[in-house]
Amino acid sequence: MQRKHYKVTYMIRNSTSLATTSITAGSKAEAKALFLKSHPTAVKIVAIYEV
Repeated sequence: MQRKHYKVTYMIRNSTSLATTSITAGSKAEAKALFLKSHPTAVKIVAIYEV
């Protein structure tokens, strides 16, 4: 499976601002799983998009 680059925009606990990070994964679902595992302070994913 080809790896793709995704940007994940999310909200951080106790903050009003948004943050964005880059993740390389095989699918959007995998990108979401990897993100949730590595960002325990995220409270809500706003967007996941391929770049």
